[in-house]
Amino acid sequence: MVFEMLSINLYEFIKRNNFHGTDEQLVKRFAIQLIISLAYLKERQIVHCDLKPENILLRTITKPRIKVIDFGTSTYTNKQYYTYI
Repeated sequence: MVFEMLSINLYEFIKRNNFHGTDEQLVKRFAIQLIISLAYLKERQIVHCDLKPENILLRTITKPRIKVIDFGTSTYTNKQYYTYI
């Protein structure tokens, strides 16, 4: 298997900033990308089930682009595989 090389997750990004706030424009860019990702999943009727900062990775540390990962517990909206969903 081959996977693309990604950078740190959002939790580590916040931790590196000593849990202080970050630039408003950067937060806005992350939020827009996350909303687009969630809309994409909704169109395909997929529920991620484990969306948290650790499962949102930066593509590179220098460019503000994110990628949602870890679909191990994801499911379709019309199916229920786990009791906690």
